[in-house]
Amino acid sequence: MKRIAFVLALMLAAAAPVLARPLEPSGLAYLTQIGDASVSDDGRWLVWQAFSDNASTGRTQHSLWRLDLAKSGSKPERITSLDDVEPSAPQFAADGTLYFLSERSSATPTIMRISMNDTAPAPVLASDGLAGFRISPRGDAVLVWADRPPHARSLDDKEKASSVTGNARIFDQLPI
Repeated sequence: MKRIAFVLALMLAAAAPVLARPLEPSGLAYLTQIGDASVSDDGRWLVWQAFSDNASTGRTQHSLWRLDLAKSGSKPERITSLDDVEPSAPQFAADGTLYFLSERSSATPTIMRISMNDTAPAPVLASDGLAGFRISPRGDAVLVWADRPPHARSLDDKEKASSVTGNARIFDQLPI
């Protein structure tokens, strides 16, 4: 009886690829793509950016997901589910707080923060042209960069000089 069950299981395993639906070129567009990923300093959390096209709405959905690496058999959970949010660049601070850049078509780019126990992110800093950031090793400051006119001396300096053309990238350190 064990031999029959083994042979039957072996036949089913061999037939599984035959029963699988073939991947069509049109289906490639709807596969979820993985972007930036970050692991917390204590090694407990893995967070990653995912994005996929929604066939019914014709929009690309961006989201952040997390996985509890300390819990055996844990399943991925979506962290962000706000409409019109395009989260990117997830980074953990030393205290385990997650920071990410939220770019929305209807709002100013914003650095957001969320605890792994919370469900709603809170804004930290918003600025037009905000292009990226890094959290300091101690977690008490954030380095930000944004596209600004070449003469700009700070993140707040957005006024374009009349005799200067082009863009420059401004780096500024701010307490958080």
